[in-house]
Amino acid sequence: MLFLLAPVATTLLALTGQSNPTVPSPPSETPLRVEACELKANPGTYNHKLVAVTGFVSQGFEDFALQDPQCPEAPGPWLEYGGTVNSGVVYCCGPTNNKTRPHQLTIEEIPIPIVEDDQLKLLQKRLQRPTRESNLVHATLIGRFFAGHWIHEADGKTYWEGFGHMGCCSLLAIQQVTQVDDADNPNLDHDPWATFPYTEGDKVGCGYTNLLPLNPMQEMQAAQKPAETTQQWAFDQPDRVASDALAQRAKLADIPTLSLDRKHTTPARRVYTWHPAQTHSTYTVILSRPYWLSFYAADPNHVAWVVRAAFLSSCDKNNSVTRIR
Repeated sequence: MLFLLAPVATTLLALTGQSNPTVPSPPSETPLRVEACELKANPGTYNHKLVAVTGFVSQGFEDFALQDPQCPEAPGPWLEYGGTVNSGVVYCCGPTNNKTRPHQLTIEEIPIPIVEDDQLKLLQKRLQRPTRESNLVHATLIGRFFAGHWIHEADGKTYWEGFGHMGCCSLLAIQQVTQVDDADNPNLDHDPWATFPYTEGDKVGCGYTNLLPLNPMQEMQAAQKPAETTQQWAFDQPDRVASDALAQRAKLADIPTLSLDRKHTTPARRVYTWHPAQTHSTYTVILSRPYWLSFYAADPNHVAWVVRAAFLSSCDKNNSVTRIR
């Protein structure tokens, strides 16, 4: 789920249907090979270009995007299928959950065809597993890129937006899926997002503070390296990983001696909480064995427990933390 806000007036998808026959890309047009982070960093350079890009496709409620752990900021480009294939992703202010559209996709007067083959079907199958609310799949895509609208705010901040949830992003309109990772290790976490912690009901003044960066993927990747050398306990001692993380985030010296409550346990994810005495605060640490991290591990079947998210929830008097619902 993307919690990136943009003015509703700029949420212009520019996606239209045409009853004309599909107009494929010219056979002589060769897609430019580009990194996902390059698209994110320089959208204007690739506006309307046919590109080939490899990354992690995430799909869920208010989310259909291209991710890359190497990028310093999220989200990556929003995604949409060409032709009459629709993602079925529900978001504001976009399509319904229909899996098809009545006419071929056309964006900014450019028809977007799609190759409907086994690779496309495999990607859709991996992204729509009914046992998960959100999914992450490594894939290579060929598509037409649309930078969106150039925004220059009064404070000097500049960015591209106009497509996807709340007009958050640039857009990659998929014309062909050329490679899909078909591995499905149950010991790895395929969910692209961490769940926000439970707060104390709906009490006024309750809220939480995020103790990690907005995009913690680089921190998680950095944690894999010492696990492969000097901290091999990180592969099979998640309780210790959670305690050490809480000691660092809460700035407490002897947190490993305290009792952490384990709230959720799966082979790929664990959630711990700790309630400091005589306070109305709760620390929450979410651990994960991320699927995407297997692509950066020395052994893809040996992924360490890493901190996916960490929060401080509070209902103390005069708490000024704003709740995000």
